[in-house]
Amino acid sequence: GRGLAGAQTIRDSSAKVGDGNMWYRPQETSRVRELYRSCQATCAKGDTAASDEHCEVLNVGALAFLRGDAGYVCDDASPGRSALRMERGGSRHTRFWYPKGTGAKVE
Repeated sequence: GRGLAGAQTIRDSSAKVGDGNMWYRPQETSRVRELYRSCQATCAKGDTAASDEHCEVLNVGALAFLRGDAGYVCDDASPGRSALRMERGGSRHTRFWYPKGTGAKVE
């Protein structure tokens, strides 16, 4: 896939230096850029991509908690909670979304 040459370049150069950091030679920049372009943020498990940049919350338990349904408890101070945004569309049609880059925190 895209970026494999860049990943191999970094592994090879880092192994040669051997100090535990990740390295590559300046002349390998174009390969490393391909690797970076191939990296994509993901949505939390059970959620869906609403656009190239945002995810929509579809997790049933999380939605119930966010809507204030009785019996659903989540940690309101968790790192992912601050990433969530709300879009109102009536009491039962409120949508919650977050930037894809925060998917791991939301999960």
